[in-house]
Amino acid sequence: MSTRSQSPLPVPRDRGLESLEPQPTRAAAHIVLVHGRQGSGRATWTHADYHIFWPNWLVDDIKNAGVFTWSYDSTVKYYQSAASTVTIDNYSDNLLADLSDMREKTGSCDLPIFFVAHNLGGLVCANALIRTLQKTEPDTKNVAEMTRGILFLGTPHEGSDLAKWADLFAIFLGIEKGSGAQKNIKFLMTDSTKLRELSENLAALLRRRNESGDPMQKINVVCFWEERSMKILKAK
Repeated sequence: MSTRSQSPLPVPRDRGLESLEPQPTRAAAHIVLVHGRQGSGRATWTHADYHIFWPNWLVDDIKNAGVFTWSYDSTVKYYQSAASTVTIDNYSDNLLADLSDMREKTGSCDLPIFFVAHNLGGLVCANALIRTLQKTEPDTKNVAEMTRGILFLGTPHEGSDLAKWADLFAIFLGIEKGSGAQKNIKFLMTDSTKLRELSENLAALLRRRNESGDPMQKINVVCFWEERSMKILKAK
């Protein structure tokens, strides 16, 4: 029987970067978990039946790593919601700003970064790395330079046909045409030009880093996808 403690550490905040360590100490690496659409820094990583927040295990098992969740408003319930006015570029810029600010304040800009990202969160992370190429701030560029690994969980790199259903629901919910919410839905479609460009730019970045000959520049990538069928609508 596992001896792991199931008592939760402080609940991550609804927005921004949150350390999962009660008393953060100098770490050797940063692990950042980024949730996906309709998720949160708590619910996405919590087992629905047993109510276990498994990122706590990372804190227990990887003693020399600083573990964080990064949360953002990814919900779209009605057109007035905050997520309805924010695009994926805004999400990515906020992630970069929060990470670079934390690392600068804690004097940890020399530490490697590993992302664990679910669904839309994977695209937010990938887009953040690409957007650093357009930035001039050293602390912001440092986030990409020190990224050493990304674990993608169910990230739709090639888009999702479900986004077309979401587009229809957006009309039904009254989401304004041209709003951030609608742009994000369009972005996730299988025929999205922006998503295709992001995938191509990410592949080019990974190729350039991994073929540089410098092992410290390599970004390790692991992808997981769900293969079981999913009911879109389930009546109780």
